[in-house]
Amino acid sequence: MKECPKSRRSVLQTVAGIGTIGAVGTGVGTGQTETESWPQFGYGVANSGHAPENSGPESAVEEQWLTMTYDRVLSSITVENGKLYFGNRHGLYVLDNSDGSKEWDFAEAGIVSSTPAVVDGSVYFGSHDNHVYALDASDGSQQWTYETGDYVYSSPVVQDGMVVVGSGDGNVYAINPSNGRELWSAQTSGPVNASPALADGTIYIGSRDGNVYALDADDGAKNWTFETGSGIDSSPAVGDRQVYVGNRDGTMYALSTDDGSREWTTVTRGTIKSSPAVAYNSVYVGNGDGTIYALNTRDGTERWSVGTGSAVDTSPVVVDGSVYVGNADDRLLVYDRNTGDIQWGIDIGLVTNTSPAVVYDTVYVGGTDGNVYALREQSEVSEPFGRDVPTPDSPPPEPDSLPPTVTAISGSTEGTGPQGSTGSNPDTNQVQTPAEATDSDPGGPLTIVEYLGLAGIIGGGVYVAARAYINSIDSYTSTSDESLAIDLDAGVSSWLVSGAYSNRSASVPTEPGPATAPTTAWKALPEDDVVATEPTVMGGIAYVVTESGDLLSIDVESGDIQGRTELDIEDPTQPVIAEEGVFVGCEQGIVVLTVQNDDVYWGIDIDRVTSLLASGDALCVGCDNSIQSLELKTGNKKWQTVVDGIVVSTAVDEDTVYAATTTTVIALDRTDGGQRWVEDHQGHRPSLTIEDVLVVSTQQTLSFRDPDTGVELERKVTKTQQTPVALAHNCLYHVTESTVRALNSEGEEVWQKPLDATTPPVVVGKTVYVGTDSDLVALDATNGEYRFTHELHRVQSRPVVVGNTILCRTADGALTAISGELGEQPTSPPKTSLEKEELGTDSDDRTGSLADGQDDVSATGTDRSRDTIATAFSRDCGRIASARVVDDTGPVHVYDGRFVDSQVDKNHRIYALATDCNQDAAVTAFLNTARQWRGISKNTYITSVIDVGEEPRPWVGFDPGIGHLDDQLEPLSIAERVEIITDLAEAIRTAGMYNVVHGALRPEVIYYSHRGENDRTATVADWGLQSAVQRTMGDAQALTPYTAPEQLNSENSNNQTDVYRLGAVAYYILTGNEPFSDATQLRAGIRNGDLTAPSERTPSLPPDVDDVIATAMADDPEQRFASPYDLKRQLRAAMR
Repeated sequence: MKECPKSRRSVLQTVAGIGTIGAVGTGVGTGQTETESWPQFGYGVANSGHAPENSGPESAVEEQWLTMTYDRVLSSITVENGKLYFGNRHGLYVLDNSDGSKEWDFAEAGIVSSTPAVVDGSVYFGSHDNHVYALDASDGSQQWTYETGDYVYSSPVVQDGMVVVGSGDGNVYAINPSNGRELWSAQTSGPVNASPALADGTIYIGSRDGNVYALDADDGAKNWTFETGSGIDSSPAVGDRQVYVGNRDGTMYALSTDDGSREWTTVTRGTIKSSPAVAYNSVYVGNGDGTIYALNTRDGTERWSVGTGSAVDTSPVVVDGSVYVGNADDRLLVYDRNTGDIQWGIDIGLVTNTSPAVVYDTVYVGGTDGNVYALREQSEVSEPFGRDVPTPDSPPPEPDSLPPTVTAISGSTEGTGPQGSTGSNPDTNQVQTPAEATDSDPGGPLTIVEYLGLAGIIGGGVYVAARAYINSIDSYTSTSDESLAIDLDAGVSSWLVSGAYSNRSASVPTEPGPATAPTTAWKALPEDDVVATEPTVMGGIAYVVTESGDLLSIDVESGDIQGRTELDIEDPTQPVIAEEGVFVGCEQGIVVLTVQNDDVYWGIDIDRVTSLLASGDALCVGCDNSIQSLELKTGNKKWQTVVDGIVVSTAVDEDTVYAATTTTVIALDRTDGGQRWVEDHQGHRPSLTIEDVLVVSTQQTLSFRDPDTGVELERKVTKTQQTPVALAHNCLYHVTESTVRALNSEGEEVWQKPLDATTPPVVVGKTVYVGTDSDLVALDATNGEYRFTHELHRVQSRPVVVGNTILCRTADGALTAISGELGEQPTSPPKTSLEKEELGTDSDDRTGSLADGQDDVSATGTDRSRDTIATAFSRDCGRIASARVVDDTGPVHVYDGRFVDSQVDKNHRIYALATDCNQDAAVTAFLNTARQWRGISKNTYITSVIDVGEEPRPWVGFDPGIGHLDDQLEPLSIAERVEIITDLAEAIRTAGMYNVVHGALRPEVIYYSHRGENDRTATVADWGLQSAVQRTMGDAQALTPYTAPEQLNSENSNNQTDVYRLGAVAYYILTGNEPFSDATQLRAGIRNGDLTAPSERTPSLPPDVDDVIATAMADDPEQRFASPYDLKRQLRAAMR
């Protein structure tokens, strides 16, 4: 075992305490009788994750040994016969479980994400090299190998004389374990990354095509198929004649093993990649929002759920009545299987890819830091530190026991309420307030934070509050770096509710936000807790609720935690701020209010508050099966309307309350709750936003509705986990699973930016802010170009912007503040809304337009004046029947159009010289380049030109095939992506044979076409049109992440320029990230070659790919590949 420096460790002790530990003692002795094991993924062939005969630690653990493998551990660990088996980026590793020393490894397999199965002296696993391997478990000698058509992430299940495993080629394979010969294969319609489960002669498995398959184990015949509607990465588990599986839209399914009929479904709040564990009549599963759920196997009802503080993509396991699970915040956590109470936890390396194995009181787990850990019960457990958390049955603290700065409102805990009150009226939710304030209340304006402290619980479920003034609380810490000073005097002054306003527009387009290179100002981190909600801000104070249910007040300028209220609540809403105070809804249904005048305090028992808004003098409360309107000052019920289902989202405009349940959208009169209309919606986790149109956004659709009638004006199909949208500048901004997009008022795409966003967008000024796993990102609202990226570890809440500061919740459990220079003050009143008249109508009938003087930043959007340009072009061009603007921002316009003699019912794409580029040199350059393109366009890999014309302006029309590359890229496997790069290399190579240089290759000019029924081909368009015209006008070529270093100096492009840009495009295709996306300054990043290696972006890529891309994108053209063919050949070799 190699020695390595100590890394950070900490143990979570019984709910609260955190302490530091080191490695002590020795591991499990090899002399033990081997009756406990963990032979394969999910423990057994049914993937239950439950090891009923194994034993686990009874209390907090410490490190027994650690072995560093020097690369991230990609698979879960199996334990058999005193050995640990696991995969990483360099093959299969085997360690002695007593001390972590290496027994042997098998590097020939390359990258191994598949969890090995160890059965009858052999170890079986899959590899990224497309093969399934069988090795001798004792020494690693190869017994056989079987080749599939693509990578093998799936973990094999071995039983009844067969090895069953899925492949990225979409097939499920059954292989003879003795000789490696195929017994049968069954085809699905998408990659099979999940692992199979086997029960009663049937194989159960999920596919990225969204289906669950039940296959006959004898011959692979399909017994039944169940469609979930979203890709499946979760491996199914089988128990009690039911199959349990989750999908990427966050839905947990229980299906009958007999016929695949749905027994029940439960919708969670995030993507489910975790495979469920089944034990004790419960299903335990984690999801992307950081929650682990325990669901009743009978009906899917929730037994308990616990937030872990970060994404749970690993699969839980159950041993000795405890549930073990890892999250993305470096923690291995252990919960009581009955109650969800945390028993212990430990901070180790990132465990996002691996599930623990628990054998003989020892927990084995691998981290993405490259370490493998053996954890055993501590010999001595240090006392936890931190505060005691009161329970609902705890008596209120006596006034004398409170800090000297706290004033308690006295009152009897017996009878109906405190002195001076008459208690609660359950029919009206009316709560009488104390008749007199305490003498020590200073009255008047508050100079320090005021917050609500609960003094007790009395009749009717009403909390009576104590008013407190706290300068500081020692149990919290804040850290500050050298940074730009926080300035709250300019820009946005407050952020009172999630989505900024009661209409949930998530935008303040009239004020500037930080627009340049920010720095981290501070982190506010409770020592014994984590921040659980998005913040709200008023008067320079940010309010958040923690995971344990406490309300924190944090000074925005300093990051000091100034106040804390022990609410002891579960599943809190984001705090809502109104003039009267701070409101919080929660699972227990208690709405809590603090008031800065007249000493009014109240709380109300309402069934499960799920949504909270303050608007005018009322509080709009969404809960189970009803919507209520309460008076802000008193809590008196104004009205209540019963609805069918749980209210998931609410939004309010001047006279209407809009609410979305899991199945319907409802509009209610704001004054009396009368129903105006109700309509069904499609999709999960709906969010509402109201302006001139009502936007209902779900994980599957964007629906634009008339707010007066509920009639759907237009629907867009999408795929996202972050459903809230932002409305600003006559555009809708939203995130998909792989992009941030802006849509104009007609629902057309204005721009998109490839980003794996972890938060919904926010727009302030002309900047769009979103969070990702690694950065806070600011984009230009006009065109989607980067303003800045700032490194943060997994942004978990929608950014909140006040002054020159951005606040967000991060994966370390802190509220993090970054500060930067403000952008320019918007100079004219921007259009915020989408016009309903512009939706759901034909282009000729659209009447919506921008008001005079309004600032429309939709750079490639379509308004009437811009449509007129395209319409006039088609009218004056005898070959074009109709045209519509796609992009008119450069010297070459892009239109969608229809040719008059088109024999197919589809639009084509047209490049036309801009009306103000009518100089002879520009006209000549355009026509020469277009005709040159037409001359080579018969090649398979070059986009086909239909015609070239000169009137009314020079133009070229071409066939865009089935659309842009970006529209087709997401579901493709790595192997399919390599084929795209091969196609592009052929296009560049062919053009070079005719001395044609593209010079501007980028994703926007790559299209995807069908050349045959099963033959999809990438093609290249443009061929220098934009750059050729720009040169005649003396304009520099636009700077993009694909610009070659020599192009920064305005040098002419050549074949080596195309090789560089092909390498840059290959980087994007393989990783989903643009080159230099993490560079502070793009130009400097290109010049210095500061490129993050592709394998760091996409760990499944072989390291040799890094060398291929680095050679293609070498700063010196002489050091690059001699031709695109060489790049293609080396890339294919690297992928073997």
